[in-house]
Amino acid sequence: AKLVLIGLGALYFIYTSVFPIYGAISGPLESYRAFQRGFQESISSSEIEALDPNFYVNENAGFKIRLPKDWRVEEVEEAGLIGVIFSNALKDASFNIGLQPTGGLDLDAYFEKNKQELLGLEDYELIGEGETVIGGIRGRIIDGMLYNAVRIKQIVIVRGDNAYIITTGTTEDLLEEYFDLFEASIQTFEFLQI
Repeated sequence: AKLVLIGLGALYFIYTSVFPIYGAISGPLESYRAFQRGFQESISSSEIEALDPNFYVNENAGFKIRLPKDWRVEEVEEAGLIGVIFSNALKDASFNIGLQPTGGLDLDAYFEKNKQELLGLEDYELIGEGETVIGGIRGRIIDGMLYNAVRIKQIVIVRGDNAYIITTGTTEDLLEEYFDLFEASIQTFEFLQI
């Protein structure tokens, strides 16, 4: 696994095996449907059945979430940041949750800082932005393309002095296959009682 930190802001984890050939995807971006849906629609019973019935609980980061069945978990702590990577056996799709201090910034200010760091990457293309509610807390979404091949969507939530950054990633050609699974799992995200 490869841990990628963009400045002190946009924390996300990317498995290098997720991106076999960066040039494999050509032409204009596929459907913008995934971003337009956001993470707010109701979840179907088949999507819920695809999740493990047990919650993954991370007491250090203060959250719990139901994962797709048979997905792997890797907990990472580096430079004072806490992160958890969730990936399938093929490692062609992953999502993660990173936790880091906001430095006193509120959601909107932290999100803008995070966005500017992403836009500063040579191989990042912004697709869109939006808002959502995860775990009962307002969040901001940034959707983009990395290396012209990997669709990266981040949801940023601020709770107290910490930012929770939920990042999903897969190649554009697999987005339709994994999007509903990502969404179903993220909708189960809950904060632990403080």
